[in-house]
Amino acid sequence: MTIRIRKPQNSLQELCVALKRFCILLEAQKEVDAVAQLREILAQLDQEGVAGPLQDQAIEAIVEAFEGDHELSAYMLHKSKDPEAWTEADELFLVSTEVWNLVRRLRRRE
Repeated sequence: MTIRIRKPQNSLQELCVALKRFCILLEAQKEVDAVAQLREILAQLDQEGVAGPLQDQAIEAIVEAFEGDHELSAYMLHKSKDPEAWTEADELFLVSTEVWNLVRRLRRRE
């Protein structure tokens, strides 16, 4: 078994990539306000770098988007009905779960 030790910088880079993919999928769902907020957060994360108060604020803003007004956590509840077919809902489930897990990982490092 291989254990990969992840550094905060790696997790932050993965989060930025996952957020970009999540925004693209949310645009197709007409989640205009959520996409605008996530793109602002993404710009903040790209600007700030590894650690700092802006990064912590950006991570908390993502948590708020998932648990607050936008309720993006609903995308993590998807259950595939047809195991043979790959749908946009499946993609949304995977990407939203990836974003959420990366945010949790970055919050734990504090």
